[in-house]
Amino acid sequence: AIDLAWDIVCRFPHEDMPKAFVDDWVQVAVDEAEHFEMLQKLLEQLGASYGDLPAHDGLWQAATETAHDLAARLAVVPMVLEARGLDTTPGTMEKLTRNGDAMTPPVLDVIYHDEIRHVAAGVRWFRHLAAKRGLDVTVFEAMDRLMARAVSPQLSAFYAAEHQKAGVKLKLKTGVEGFEGGGKVERVRAGGEVYPADIVLVGIGVIANDDLARAAGLPCGDGIIVDRNAMTADPAIFAAGDCTRHTGREGVELRLECVQNAIDQAKHAALAMVGKPKIYSEVPWFWSDQYDLKLQIAGLARPTDTLVLRGDPANRKFAVFHLRDGKLAAVESVNAAPEYLMGKKMIAEGIAVAAERLADLSVPMKQMGEEQRA
Repeated sequence: AIDLAWDIVCRFPHEDMPKAFVDDWVQVAVDEAEHFEMLQKLLEQLGASYGDLPAHDGLWQAATETAHDLAARLAVVPMVLEARGLDTTPGTMEKLTRNGDAMTPPVLDVIYHDEIRHVAAGVRWFRHLAAKRGLDVTVFEAMDRLMARAVSPQLSAFYAAEHQKAGVKLKLKTGVEGFEGGGKVERVRAGGEVYPADIVLVGIGVIANDDLARAAGLPCGDGIIVDRNAMTADPAIFAAGDCTRHTGREGVELRLECVQNAIDQAKHAALAMVGKPKIYSEVPWFWSDQYDLKLQIAGLARPTDTLVLRGDPANRKFAVFHLRDGKLAAVESVNAAPEYLMGKKMIAEGIAVAAERLADLSVPMKQMGEEQRA
């Protein structure tokens, strides 16, 4: 990580980036050196040393594969790989604390907040480079708001404003009708008009691949039908992941497309296979990294939920809670890890909470959860 920061400073002089770009990545190098020293001291206290165990080289591999283009480097390293690290750190800190480790979480907390700045720097300079190169982005959305199937109207409006501030053109209620070009995509037909295009990214979800299950005579319907142990109608066959349709923790049959469900269903399938079945009742969770905004969602919302806003979207750090029958049913958080983590716990435990309490920023989320349990 230290070398990567210096590499981005020295490798792309032809891009003629401003001094502030160099200053940002020199600071990243300093931060990463401090992180190394903190981790090395921590490992020494635990009787180990940095490098004792093998580790993946994903960051450096990505660096070599993006050495030809600064835009690619910024998009892949800080905006994807480092951003993914932010997804796992809060949960890791929580597990370590729960298991009695008082030394590691404070170190990870420093690294976590520094890495947020690193991702933000990547986003900022990617935007700068895109504008400098005259890159133009248009988003076509068939529905009347962004991410309508996944988030509340408040979140849709917030992200629409963020994309527009970044220069993205939004075409809502505009379905894509086709692509044109000679051997490659050169134009997009949408909403009765034709738009020139160099690159097209299509994000439309997936259709469950249940062909093998159907051929085996297993019941299917928008996915392979499984019970809450990931077992199909044949007790010798199990299925897990995006291809399955199961009864969720609220008793509603659904098919989920997310990493969490794939991992947790697989764990439950394994438990059932070895004769230790455990009913699947995990809280679904999802995330999305857009610019320097970390969207984290827990639970499944419904249109009839009562929505509670905690924080100010203008500060780019807030959460929207979904209350159902007085209990927390779902939470959508933007750059607000405590709201997400505690919200997920409260959903799992079926805790009732007052809307006014959730909206009160003077009450820390951890305190709120402890009060409700008591």
